[in-house]
Amino acid sequence: MRRLLVGTAAIALLACHGCTAPEPTATGLWGGEAAGLAVSLALVQVGSNVSGSGMLSATDVSVPLSVNGTITGLDLSLTLDTGIIGGIALVGRLRGDRIIGTLNGQAFSNHQLTLTRD
Repeated sequence: MRRLLVGTAAIALLACHGCTAPEPTATGLWGGEAAGLAVSLALVQVGSNVSGSGMLSATDVSVPLSVNGTITGLDLSLTLDTGIIGGIALVGRLRGDRIIGTLNGQAFSNHQLTLTRD
């Protein structure tokens, strides 16, 4: 019986020779908070391009965002465009179901941001 289990395990390993883990993706619904503002993004990744939409919200106001950028490996570089106050740069790293990065531009100066995938 033990030989059968060892043999089955060996066959399974050989069958997966060359298998790789799925590539990480930025696609999804993301949310977090920076400088007292709620940030929510809906992102779609196609190849190395990332695009989508989102919302930047304070207590009494919400500003829609358009999102465009790239991902290289796990490194993400996005522009969050409000259409009103200009672009905000989000530079971060994809870590499973989190994006850990910084916001720069407009009222943001190296503000830490952690987004979590819903």
